[in-house]
Amino acid sequence: WPVSSDNISPISNANKPNPNQQFKTKRFNNYKNRRTEESRAPGDCKKMWIPTKFVGKVIGRGGSNISDLEYQSGAKIQVTKETDKEKTLLKLFGTAESFRKATQLINEITQDRQKTYTRNESISPQINSKSVVTSNESVPIKKPERAKFFDMEECLRKEKEYWSNFPEIRKHFYEEHPVVRALTEKDVKEIRLENNNIVVDRVLSTENGAAIPKPVLNFEQAFCRYPEILSQLKKAQFDKPTPIQCQAWPILMSGEDMIGIAQTGSGKTLAFLLPAFIHIEGQLTPKEDRKGPAVLVVAPTRELALQIDKEIKKFNYHSINSYVFETICVYIK
Repeated sequence: WPVSSDNISPISNANKPNPNQQFKTKRFNNYKNRRTEESRAPGDCKKMWIPTKFVGKVIGRGGSNISDLEYQSGAKIQVTKETDKEKTLLKLFGTAESFRKATQLINEITQDRQKTYTRNESISPQINSKSVVTSNESVPIKKPERAKFFDMEECLRKEKEYWSNFPEIRKHFYEEHPVVRALTEKDVKEIRLENNNIVVDRVLSTENGAAIPKPVLNFEQAFCRYPEILSQLKKAQFDKPTPIQCQAWPILMSGEDMIGIAQTGSGKTLAFLLPAFIHIEGQLTPKEDRKGPAVLVVAPTRELALQIDKEIKKFNYHSINSYVFETICVYIK
C-alpha cells in the first residue's frame, strides 16, 4: 500500500535526545559537579548549623543568594543533607577570614527573623500570655504604652522656635487709599453687588478677627505706593480692575491667604501675579541669597500652564520676571 511520507520519521532521528531534555541534564550535571567540587574545595572546613526554615532563604532562587554569600565572603558554602528537622548543617571551606565573613553574612539572614512567638500552653482561666522565645529563654512581651495626646501649646512653641531661626518674611504691603478708607459698609456692599455680586467671606470665622479689606475701584487705589506696577498696567492698556482683582489685591497685599473662584478670562492670573511681584521684591533677604523658588504656580494642564506663562511674560517688575520665572511640565502616570 502507498504510505504518505508525512507519517514517516527518518530512523536516524529516532535516537536523538530532546534538545530541551539535553539542556536540563547538562545544567543539572554542571550544578552537581560544582557542588561536588565545592565539597572538595581546598582549605579548612568549618561546620555551622542554621534553622532548617532558613535554608531556602540562604540558597535563594536558583542559588542566587548562596552565590552572593560565596562571592562576598570568599568561602565555599555547602548545604548538606544532614538535618535534625529543626536545624540543618552547613559546611564552610576557606580561610579563617572567609569563615568569619561568611558566618556574619549568614547570621544577618537568619538572626533577624530567628525570634519566634509561642503561646503559653499552661492552662489557666485568668492568664493567657504570650512570650518571646530566643535561645532557650522566655521573655514576656511588654504591651506598648498607650500613646499620649500631644501638648498643642508645646507643639506651637516648638514650631515658633523652629521658624525663628529663619529670616523674617514680610507679608503686609498694602496701604489703604483714603478714598477706600472712607467707604461705608453700605458703599462696600453696593460695589460688590455691582461687580458681578462679589461674595467674600472667611473660611473659618475664628481664624482672624480683623475685617476683610474693602474692594478698590481703580488701579491707583490698589497700587498707589507702586508706580512701576501702575506703569505696567498702563502699558498693557487695561482700563479698570476686574471684579476678582478689585477684591483680591487688597486681601493678598495684606498678607492673607485667599482662594479665588471666577470664570475663565476674569483676570485671576493677574489678581495673584501682581501681589506676588510685590512680595518677592519686598523681602529683606537679597534675591541672590535666596534658595529655591520664590513663587510656585501649579496648573492642571499643559495648555493652561503655557497660557499662564504667556500672561506672566507681559509684565516685568524690578527684573523679577527674568530672575525667577521658569515653566516646567510634570507628567504623572
